[in-house]
Amino acid sequence: MKSQIRFVLVALSVFMLLQLVGCSDQSEGTGLTDPFIGGTTGLKLDFVENAPPEDAYDKGTFPFDVAVQLENVGEYTVERDNIYVKISGFDPADFDKTPADMKKNPGEDVRKTYKNSENRKIEGTVTTVEFNGFNYQGNLTGNTPFQIKADVCYDYGTTANSMLCYRENVLDPENDEDDLCDVNEDKKTYNSGAPVQVENLKENARGTDRIGFNFDIKHKGTGDIFRLGSGCNSSDRSYEDVIYVTVDTGMDGGLNCSSLSDATSGYVKLYGDHKTVSCVQDIENPSDFEKPVVITLAYGYEEDKTTEIMIKHATD
Repeated sequence: MKSQIRFVLVALSVFMLLQLVGCSDQSEGTGLTDPFIGGTTGLKLDFVENAPPEDAYDKGTFPFDVAVQLENVGEYTVERDNIYVKISGFDPADFDKTPADMKKNPGEDVRKTYKNSENRKIEGTVTTVEFNGFNYQGNLTGNTPFQIKADVCYDYGTTANSMLCYRENVLDPENDEDDLCDVNEDKKTYNSGAPVQVENLKENARGTDRIGFNFDIKHKGTGDIFRLGSGCNSSDRSYEDVIYVTVDTGMDGGLNCSSLSDATSGYVKLYGDHKTVSCVQDIENPSDFEKPVVITLAYGYEEDKTTEIMIKHATD
């Protein structure tokens, strides 16, 4: 008898858990599912093992290579002409190089990581940028460490998806438990894997045939943001923390975002890694429906990695 009671209790618990899960899924309020892998990293970079080696020798007796590996773990493909790796940290002439030798593009496009139609993760490109033939020319009096810094600059992008609610009378909808959607609420937002993200999308009523929505753009990565196409030019402060934003509600006109110069697109500048964008959408033929909104962000991004090599004094 006790075993039967235990079985009934376990079965009842499982049933209640399934009911709760079902309710949780329904509370999302939209049919939108996450199409992205997500994350807050675009390109990962690292030095290839033993390139540079831990130590080398002076007087031009020990040539060595520097190789930087790039892996696109985010969800935006970077064309080879829109990315470069630059080596710094020492005088190129000391290592038998010119300034032009210290900067290179990869030999291929760095393709994105993505989720395919079967919901399977397809890994992004892993490629290597090589700088060959470094050779310290000086005559040192003792072992001397040198810093080797690799900077990667690339154009990148973020896509964010959400759902907006439209009602026949936005200000006075006939609300009940079976309503399709609610205008005045926070909306679930999905972001592609990238260092800049869209968060806190909130919709509200602005009139009988107008809705409004706000969203935050936030820098979540570890690098630095620059204006798209600027080549990560840090000498011009106006290029720093600048992002090109495009908002697409799928509606035929009637969208105006006050922060964007062209109503639906334009550059914004982040302050404290944050910017809020406000938009209003007029509804030409009011009725009850949901419709996706797509927000895209485009920007330059720079990250760096530093290692050390010990240049030893070669025996005379």
